[in-house]
Amino acid sequence: MNQKKKPKQPTIKDLEKEKRRSFFGTGAFFLIVAVLLFCAGFEHNENMLTTAIIGIIMLIVAGIFVVKGIKMKNEVPGGMPSPNSPKAIRHAEKIRAQRVKLDRLASVHGTYKHDSIVAKAVLMGVITGIVLLVNVILLLFGRYSWLAIVVFVLMLILFIMALTGSFYRSSLKKFLAAGLTEELVEQEYHHGRVYNVSSNTICVGQDYLLCSAIGAVRIEDAVWAFGREHWVYNYTNGIYTGTTHEYHIILLNASGDHFEFSCDEASYTLILSDLMCANPYLICGYTEELKNLYNADPASFRQRAVMPPDPFRRMIPDINS
Repeated sequence: MNQKKKPKQPTIKDLEKEKRRSFFGTGAFFLIVAVLLFCAGFEHNENMLTTAIIGIIMLIVAGIFVVKGIKMKNEVPGGMPSPNSPKAIRHAEKIRAQRVKLDRLASVHGTYKHDSIVAKAVLMGVITGIVLLVNVILLLFGRYSWLAIVVFVLMLILFIMALTGSFYRSSLKKFLAAGLTEELVEQEYHHGRVYNVSSNTICVGQDYLLCSAIGAVRIEDAVWAFGREHWVYNYTNGIYTGTTHEYHIILLNASGDHFEFSCDEASYTLILSDLMCANPYLICGYTEELKNLYNADPASFRQRAVMPPDPFRRMIPDINS
């Protein structure tokens, strides 16, 4: 009886080619839409201004997709430049500059409550202001959009929530669930080094690591910490839309539990350095030998493990498989 052959699994290189073709196809689609809008505007003079504005936006969007497709030809699979390429060298210099800035600002901050409320309120306020401006421009031209009005009302609600400390209380609940008090959170934040990664605030304090997205963990309890350089393959409705390059830091204790959070490339080594300072007995870095030791007996890992030569070595998955 003949067995059916299993369909060949596409490699990341195949997926990147598909993504590049989709960029060019999407760019062509928006270009055609822009041309049709311009033609419709010339036929109906009363709608010429509106169609011209929308047509220009469509042209810009088309250009963005085409440029992205062209850029992908100069990248290796996964969207990463070759290590010795000029692009990789410029990227490394950029990360070094960001790391110097983050290192300087890590100890410059106010209270956790103040920083949480102000950061969220400023972000929501700026977005609300932009949406309000769009609505005003539309009204000046004698038009309005229900979608724009709904978005404005939604952002206004989020802005009010940020001002009243709703987001602050949400993250505080995670810390309280980990056994901390509000006073202890402020104390750790005051003496700690703080890194803001997107909407997530990471603080390496004297005794605790605070992460507003997932909670807190006692640094002294951790026996092993390492980083994971992670690629997420993104799909929308079953269609590959690209890879997202992420950095994760993982802390494991003697009981086999782990605490994992994401950070950016610039803050990765700084956070690990801070953790090593807070806990001198913490083993940092990843090797297969350390993995085998920990899996065999997490309770005796600290006594048997030896710090690797490169404590910032990451566990890097093979993206070409």
